Amino acid sequence: LTQGWRRYIWNIENLKESHQNAKPFLSDSLTGVVRLQKSNKKEEPKSKIVIAFTGDSLRGKDMIMTDNFGKFNISAKHFKMSEQSYLYIKPMTPEKPKYIININDNTFETLNKKRTALTLNYPNSKVTEQNTEQQNFDFVSSEKTNKLEEIQIKAKKKKVFRDKYLSTLDSLAKINLVNDYVAPCGTLNCPACKTGTKPIEGKTYSAWVSNRDPGPHTYYFKAEEKKTITYQYPKLTEEEILKKFNLIMLKGYYGKREFYNPV
Repeated sequence: LTQGWRRYIWNIENLKESHQNAKPFLSDSLTGVVRLQKSNKKEEPKSKIVIAFTGDSLRGKDMIMTDNFGKFNISAKHFKMSEQSYLYIKPMTPEKPKYIININDNTFETLNKKRTALTLNYPNSKVTEQNTEQQNFDFVSSEKTNKLEEIQIKAKKKKVFRDKYLSTLDSLAKINLVNDYVAPCGTLNCPACKTGTKPIEGKTYSAWVSNRDPGPHTYYFKAEEKKTITYQYPKLTEEEILKKFNLIMLKGYYGKREFYNPV
């Protein structure tokens, strides 16, 4: 670690020799189950298909068959396929009745339980407690100082998803979620035109905001029935996007790692 950015070579043979008698307590795979979203419906036991893929189409995809009870296994090759990226799992089932996937991942619970029984082979610094008294300092200002009641800090950067594939799904979801339209007359959601093209995010429109039906063109309207707005699509979270497209998102892992050999 003293070599900065340069990489080390991990001696795998020495690692194997030092762990000959060690028994792994974690698996390199996960189990999942495909089930009906509504548990009150009866399901005939039969095999189903689950697709595992990444956001990069060049990395390929894999079809996974479940058993008659919907159980399946996500193996190490799937996590290797999604190395440095994310793995997506989707059931290839009819839209109705709706099926969902549950993943059984108790990795951290297993690690936490194992830690209580393991002996640490490296020194830990002794934790010391210090009692500190809270000190209040009076704010001293001159007559020329302006005291602000409140300060708000806002970020200008837009929210970025962890994976580019999610950004693509976000764009598709936004188009399908909204029924807004820009009418031929240029008004957003014009009640007289009743149809039009999809609005563009960030563009300014004169929008119809009243519930009144003014009839066909040319109609009269009050000032409060129209307003100028900058159009924004609804903001979706990663959880909402995954739920809409019935996806499970898992983090891929690093396989064999190359390290630098110091001279």
